[in-house]
Parts: sequence; structure tokens; C-alpha cells
Amino acid sequence: MDKQLLKRNECIVWYNRPQDGVIFTCLKEKKDFISLRGIQARLWTQLSKACSIGELRGLIRKNKTHMKYSHKIENIIKPLIRKGILEYHISQRDKKNPAFPQKYQKYNEFYLNLSRELNSVKNFNKNPNLNLYHKNSIHGSHRHFEKNEVTVSHVYREAHPALGGMSYGARLFRKLNSIKKINPQSTVVEVGGGTGFLTRSFLEEYKRNNHTKDLPRYACCDLSFKFLENQRDANERHHLSYCQANAECMPFKNNSLDLIIANENIADFTAAKVNKKEALDFLGGKIELSAIKDPSVRRSLYWIKFASLDINDATPEFIFNLGAVEFISRVKKILKRGGLVFITEYGIMNGYPTAVYLRGHVEYSIQFNHLIRVAKALGMRVEIHNLAEFFGFKKNIAVIDHCSLGFLYNMLKKDKIDLPFLAYTKEMLRQKIPKQVRYFNNLKFVELTQKSVCHNLNKFHVLLIFKGGET
Repeated sequence: MDKQLLKRNECIVWYNRPQDGVIFTCLKEKKDFISLRGIQARLWTQLSKACSIGELRGLIRKNKTHMKYSHKIENIIKPLIRKGILEYHISQRDKKNPAFPQKYQKYNEFYLNLSRELNSVKNFNKNPNLNLYHKNSIHGSHRHFEKNEVTVSHVYREAHPALGGMSYGARLFRKLNSIKKINPQSTVVEVGGGTGFLTRSFLEEYKRNNHTKDLPRYACCDLSFKFLENQRDANERHHLSYCQANAECMPFKNNSLDLIIANENIADFTAAKVNKKEALDFLGGKIELSAIKDPSVRRSLYWIKFASLDINDATPEFIFNLGAVEFISRVKKILKRGGLVFITEYGIMNGYPTAVYLRGHVEYSIQFNHLIRVAKALGMRVEIHNLAEFFGFKKNIAVIDHCSLGFLYNMLKKDKIDLPFLAYTKEMLRQKIPKQVRYFNNLKFVELTQKSVCHNLNKFHVLLIFKGGET
């Protein structure tokens, strides 16, 4: 066998050949007897030798059903992953073997992610239209980002020790200004600015650093008129422009912008459900794009082909971040040469988008590798960062967890105390509610490396896109 050989069990080996998927070969018979592609290959490689090849072969032979051969493979491998999860939970009690739980945690995470992908596809057509939700169902209060969808930028909107005593917006200015100098001649557009707190702290930090009252030309673009009102009220001291528009097709002139900020909102953009067989038939030249009826699917397949995205490991149907991709296509046109796009959102580098069920609407996680491939295919340069590292969050800082914050907020509300929804440290709470805090002895505080205030910062990424010229 060649160097691709990965496992030997008597005379049976398996290896991964990119063009053919996972191949199982019998050395005695000198022939392949199983070939896994797509989802089956993905399942097997993630399973990572949890059972022997001999056991797998025996299980396949025992399966006497008349289902398709590929379905037999999948139905055998999935229970093995479930078995791994069960063994993982049992092994939690086994303190003598600390490596064992870690091994099966990988199977658990993969199985859960795969389940989310399948459920997201199953429920896709039941979800409300996101554009209509943002146009008609948002009432504009800052409580929206506390009750409906908690964002990182909202809970860090005030000066915080985890950011070196700066707010999220101020730190964002510092980081972007270090990458691309922002001055009064710069033209900046912020997409989906929500309540306007980020805009305000961004511009206040700009004034502190430049010792000037002359702001860059700054425009807020939002689909929700209520949010635009919030942004205007929060920034009444600043002379800004406001535009109600869909970010996927922003109405700005070509080559007119220096900086575009899309902070925690592209998961709200249009998603499409794509049939894998139909996509592969199109990519293989078996059908024309015009033969596909659904316009969102047609546009998705165009971008999949344009960026040469590999979808062989997808489930039979999968979600595609169509709106996010078309947003990148649009910013390529409206950015000046040397312009910069800042995008941050929760998402993944591998696999496919999954639904996130929030109050009143459903968002879809972002597949960042797809966005990177599209941006590069459009001729732009990209950088990808973890959000916590990009902003320089001090991960050893402990902040209140979501349940404790919700409990504290509701208890104080009974006493007519309106506690701002923030990622409090113990010291911040002592300063904010010095008289009341001593009555709460069981509040939980967790380090930023863990899930805190509804967020796992490790799941958030920052994507920087540069359009030609000097950056």
C-alpha cells in the first residue's frame, strides 16, 4: 500500500484519497470493497477509528435490509458515534483515565453539529422571513439585545476591565485605525448598527485620538427604521447620515467607501436551502442553471461554482449563507481601492450553517471558509481572526453568567431598579449597586474562556477583507 495508508487490521486497510473519498481495501483480494463519499466519508473520518475495520465489515454483512448500500454505511456509523457518546458520559466517572473523555468529546461535538445541520434543513421552510421581521417586528428598544438576542458588543458597550478599561466600540476603533488610518476624509458605513451604542463609542474614541471635532463621513445603514431612530438618538451630538436599506444590496456608489463595519449581523442575512444532488448535477454540467426554479438556489449555485466550493461532504440538503456571500460581492463594488471591510459574527470554519432559534426569528451561523473563498475569488485579500484575540479580551477575567444576570435583573426590577444588562465583574457590580449586591451571595462568575452572558467567544470570528491597493 502507498503512504496514504492510515490503518491496518489483518489484511484490511483504509485510507483517504481526496478524489475518491474514504477507500476500504482487502489486500488479500486486491480490491476495494467499500468506498465512502460525502456524508459517509465525513462521518467515518470524524469517528477516527472508534471501531476496527473487521467489526465494520461484519456489521455491514449482518445488515440484511434492502436499503441502499450508502444508507447501510451511514446507519451503521451513526450508532457507533452514539455509542461513543454513551461511553464518554460513563467515562466521566473514570478519573484514572483522563484521556478517555477527551477522545469521545470529539465524537459528541461532531454528532451534535451534524444533528443541528439536519434539523436546520428539516425546519427551514417553517421559519419566518428575516427581512420582514427586521422591517416590521422590531420595536427599537435597547432591551431587544437583552431579551431577544444578546450580542457581545451590547454587553461590553461600557468600559470593561476585560478590554483594558475600554468599551467594545472604542476598542474596535483602536484596532481598525491601526490597520487603516481613519481621518476626516474617510467615508465609513456601519451596517445594522442596532441601538447606536457602538457608533457612539467608536466616534468618541476617534475624537479622543485625533483631538478634533471633525468626524469622518459616517453613515448608518439598517433595514429596521426603529433601529435607525435609536442610532440617531444615541448620536444626536454627531452629524451622521442614515439610510434604510438591505445590506445585501446597499445603495451606495461604486468605489465610494473607505470602511464598512458589519458587527454581529450577517447571520441575519438571507439563507438558502440547497439540494446536494441538484448542486452536483449543475456543477457536473448535467443541468443548466436556468433549469432550477428557486431564484435563491440559482444564486447559491452560481456562487458555489464561482468560488469552487467543495460540497461533497454536505448532507443531502444543506444551508448556504447566500446573503452574506452577496454582501461580500456588493462591498467589492462600493469599496474604494485600498478599502477595508470588518465583519464579525458567530460561526464555523468547517461543516455547514445551522439554525439559531431566537425570540421572534431564526438566524443561521456563518460558514466563514465559504466567505473567505468567495472574497478571494473576487480578487480581495482576507484575514481571519478569533474575536477574543482580535479585540484583546483578557480571558482570565471572570464575568457574571447569563442565569445569574437574569436573576439579578428580575429581582432588582421588583424594587424598581433598572440594572443595565452588562458583562459584570464582581467589582463592577459593587460599584453599580453597592447597597443591594451584598444580599446576593450565590451569583456565578465564569472566565471568558467559558460560556458567559450567553456567549462563547471562541465561536465568534473576525473577517477582514481588503480591496486591492495599500492596506
